[in-house]
Amino acid sequence: MSDSTPPQAPRPGHPVYVIGGGPGGLAVAAALRTRGVRAVVLEKSERVGASWRGHYDRLHLHTTRRLSALPGLAIPRSAAGGCHATT
Repeated sequence: MSDSTPPQAPRPGHPVYVIGGGPGGLAVAAALRTRGVRAVVLEKSERVGASWRGHYDRLHLHTTRRLSALPGLAIPRSAAGGCHATT
């Protein structure tokens, strides 16, 4: 069963709450920000990206930095912490 109600634009002055500070939540918050909408990211962990820290010993990207970066947050050439981009 799907909801046929069209989405409503946020009311001026009211934030949009984004659940989860993972890559999807951060990307949504960045997209909202570029549209002038204030987004509040709610994350149950103490730090944003906490779930990523325990998943991988290191991260190797198989796409260019431009395609792997989060919106508004480019991956620098000198990325530290084991993040190696294949360009």
